[in-house]
Amino acid sequence: MLAKVENPISIAENLPPNTLKVSNIQGRTGFWVLNGVKMYTINVNIPNTTDSRITGIVDDMPSAFREKSLVVIFSGEYKESPVKPQYGGQSVYSLTLTSIEKK
Repeated sequence: MLAKVENPISIAENLPPNTLKVSNIQGRTGFWVLNGVKMYTINVNIPNTTDSRITGIVDDMPSAFREKSLVVIFSGEYKESPVKPQYGGQSVYSLTLTSIEKK
């Protein structure tokens, strides 16, 4: 089941096992280096929590957004990822972007 989601809390509630399309979500760019491979991410903090975060590992991050800590508005599609969370409260997914812009 695919749904348009405006609230990051709904993203967390609706992700696995389904793929989820999202529109106009605010996040912050970042990156991880795992096994020598740099992977670009967009992190979305869950409101009203102290440490809950959704990390989307971006399939193909546009070069203009390959900086850490840019605040962005994005749309795309989350899918399950084999990458494990780095800390409690974090959920990790693959993210295919359909649009992204700096806020």
